[in-house]
Amino acid sequence: MTAASGNPAAPKKRKIDDQQRPSNLEQKQPKKKSPLFNQPQNFYAPPTISSMSREELSEWRKEQRRKRNRESAAASRNKTRA
Repeated sequence: MTAASGNPAAPKKRKIDDQQRPSNLEQKQPKKKSPLFNQPQNFYAPPTISSMSREELSEWRKEQRRKRNRESAAASRNKTRA
């Protein structure tokens, strides 16, 4: 059947020859490294991890992230006001 015969349930797919398909080796660009590549990441952990469950640890990290975010937002507000 052809697409003109009115069969909307079966859309045609394009066929690509191996010669037309771009080679992964030819198209691949070297990935740029982040400017923070060699910088250490901050590790946020409570003083006593062993005494906390996974849920408590997750909640502690969320609270610390909220605190950092509030401080950053306050600093940003003060910077734009000045």
